[in-house]
Amino acid sequence: MSISRLYLKLFLAFVAVLIAADAIVFSIVLSNEMPPPMIRNLVEKAELGAMLIQREMEGKETSPQSIKRTLTPLLKLLGKGFNAHIWLTDDAKNLIVSNFEGTPPEVDGELSPVTLEGTSVKLFAIHTNSYRRIYIEMPMVLRNQPPLTTHVLMGKRQRKEEVWFFKGLLLLTALSALFIIPVSRRITRPILQLSEAADRLGKGDFSQRVPEKGKDEVAVLARKFNRMANHLEEMVKSGKELTAHVSHELRSPLARMRISLQLIMERDTTSAKDTLDRQVAKIENEIENMDAIIGHLLAFSKLDLREPPPRTDSIDVAQCFQHKIDQFDTMIEQKALTVTTSLEGIPGYVCNAHAISVVLENLLGNAIKYTAPNGTMSARVALHDGNIEINLSNSHAPLSKKDLVDMFTPFQRLDKGREAGTGLGLAATKKIVEKHGGTIQATYESGCVCMNITLPYSY
Repeated sequence: MSISRLYLKLFLAFVAVLIAADAIVFSIVLSNEMPPPMIRNLVEKAELGAMLIQREMEGKETSPQSIKRTLTPLLKLLGKGFNAHIWLTDDAKNLIVSNFEGTPPEVDGELSPVTLEGTSVKLFAIHTNSYRRIYIEMPMVLRNQPPLTTHVLMGKRQRKEEVWFFKGLLLLTALSALFIIPVSRRITRPILQLSEAADRLGKGDFSQRVPEKGKDEVAVLARKFNRMANHLEEMVKSGKELTAHVSHELRSPLARMRISLQLIMERDTTSAKDTLDRQVAKIENEIENMDAIIGHLLAFSKLDLREPPPRTDSIDVAQCFQHKIDQFDTMIEQKALTVTTSLEGIPGYVCNAHAISVVLENLLGNAIKYTAPNGTMSARVALHDGNIEINLSNSHAPLSKKDLVDMFTPFQRLDKGREAGTGLGLAATKKIVEKHGGTIQATYESGCVCMNITLPYSY
């Protein structure tokens, strides 16, 4: 199993932080800024010994000879229990009493003061390479006696506490480094999935998606990757569909042109001129039809291939709709259609004015085309719940639910063969509406086909 560079960087960075933290803790402990727990224990023992000494001397003579005679047994007992040398000196540092024979022991090694909160004793640590000793000085006042000083020199102790602490810290570091392995893999796994999905996407597999878990930066990247993959898949799918539909749509006029050309080539010298002119006119009509199909096809394909049009225009949808109705006035009169309108003025809608104009023109053109003579049409624009609602209905024969959905599919036409068209108008209308953040759907109600558009007013 290969190890990714990102995973290795995370692991090494975490280990480096742990090592730096260990080094800081080591330096604090060794500098006595954080005394081991056993030091406070030793100080408490020394304070207990001082209290026992004072209690032993209560009501007794305080001359040096009396102090020595009274305290020697107690000091020997305390020294044995504490494993320490204990002695008392006067203010001139003369030895008064001790639990050992001879002069006080020399303090060898490095003598460094230790600060311990909650006590007034003077505390020193004696460090050597192999052991640690604690030296304590405590003031003592006896009745009718100048101040004395109690000295306690604890026995040599192996540096077991520090060794144990350092070993524990190193063990904790090692365990933390082991635990970071699954954590690092959990962090790097989504990135590796993104990398693999991007690689497969680049090879043509547009179905690749990655999980979108959480709200961190990796999850945001995953969501953006999936949106990009969706857009690419839609573009490729639309391209394939367009290729299939175009090949079908262009084949019909080409076949008709081929028949007309054959008739012209097979004519004899006695053929009437009007027959030739009629065949040539048919060819010209087919060429114009093909040119229109190609023009609509190019306009429709651009809706997929480019970014949404900039929405920098501010229009009144009702006025724009009324203007389009006026443009179709001649066609409406030719078919003797009855048109009713209920257009609520909604100024300030920010959009791409040209794109919305295309939407309204496509809706009206289709409605007029598929409405029988003497039929009815109804147009409505209103503001509802912060959305602009555009409704256009026209009388029509009943349509199935499948027809109402398929009419938005490229190259799908109702009454194919009876009405001219490319079948791209409503498909383009749907894409424009969606790029403006809206929705469009067709329904059949009370003998009318109803086109319903909803656009967010504050989009």
